[in-house]
Parts: sequence; C-alpha cells; structure tokens
Amino acid sequence: VGISSSLWPRCASATSARGRNEDRPNGPVVLCFSRKVWAKLSVKELAALSRLGASVAASWRAGATTHAVAATLRRSENLMCAVCQGLHIVTPQWILASISAERWADEREHALRDGAAEATTG
Repeated sequence: VGISSSLWPRCASATSARGRNEDRPNGPVVLCFSRKVWAKLSVKELAALSRLGASVAASWRAGATTHAVAATLRRSENLMCAVCQGLHIVTPQWILASISAERWADEREHALRDGAAEATTG
C-alpha cells in the first residue's frame, strides 16, 4: 500500500511509542474516525467515550491520535497515517464494547479486518 508523498510529513513526523500501545492505552486516548463511522455515532456514545477519557480528533493529529476507527479498509489519509505510525485500527464494535464494559476493550479482538479490500489493495 503506497502513501502519497504529500501525506508523508503529516503521517510520519511524530511516530511515537504511544502509537504502538500493544496492551492498554496508558495516556490519553485520541480517536480519529472514518467519515462513515463518525456519521453513525450518537451523542450518547460520544458522551460515554468522553467519560472513558477519550477525545476525538476532527482530523489526523500526528503524535496525538492513538486509534483509528473504521468499518472498512480504504486508502484514506487517516488510515494510511495510522498504518505508518503502527496505531491500532479498530472497528466500531471496539467503541461499543468499551462503552458497554466501561473500560477500554482489547483492541486485538476488534482489529479491522477487511478481506475483500485487502485482496484488492495487496
């Protein structure tokens, strides 16, 4: 999967260990949503995420964003930057599971897997 040279400085300028949080988020959780997922979030869900300590980035924030949330694999700026920084790319079910448990769910159980898109993008 290639990345546009115009995106590279925004994506790679602040790669940090925070992006590679294999276990639990240690610091603040900053979520960046795909447009489709963002459009489906309710005010109640956003309030619950706030209670968990999350903030939402309206657009990619290199070095600050900790999780990308998407339902499908697309070559969007947010997802390409998340890949470059080694961040968790999770499904909306991670959000729902975290809200239900009132704590952050295991990202590995909700990692984005999109076999059809992976087959066509390589």
